[in-house]
Amino acid sequence: MILAMGEVGMNLAEKMNIITITTLSVCVVVMSLNLMMIY
Repeated sequence: MILAMGEVGMNLAEKMNIITITTLSVCVVVMSLNLMMIY
């Protein structure tokens, strides 16, 4: 039971890391595009 919970937690952490990385990259791209539009 404890090991299974640990594995599920690790899987959730990996998915959350992927989501945060993708959102950060999208934000960076949007910010760079906005800067290009301004200039």
